[in-house]
Amino acid sequence: MPVILWILIAAAALIAGFFIGFGYRKKVAEREISSAEEEANRIVREGENKARAIVEAAERQSSEKWDCFEKRARELIAAHTELQRLIKRGG
Repeated sequence: MPVILWILIAAAALIAGFFIGFGYRKKVAEREISSAEEEANRIVREGENKARAIVEAAERQSSEKWDCFEKRARELIAAHTELQRLIKRGG
């Protein structure tokens, strides 16, 4: 076989190898990017869930404090009313 034919075969193999390698590398990179995006989305969802839980807990705590405050206020008003009644009755 003439040398020129071997050179052409080698050049064709080199070009084919380049495109095959480029395509393979592109596929691998896309897979890695996709995997990273999925992981990022999972982390964001997890953070949103934790934030939602914290907000709900804070709202519950605030509601419980407000309920306690209202109960104490009613008790104080009742005590004040009773004291006023006793003062009027005794005075």
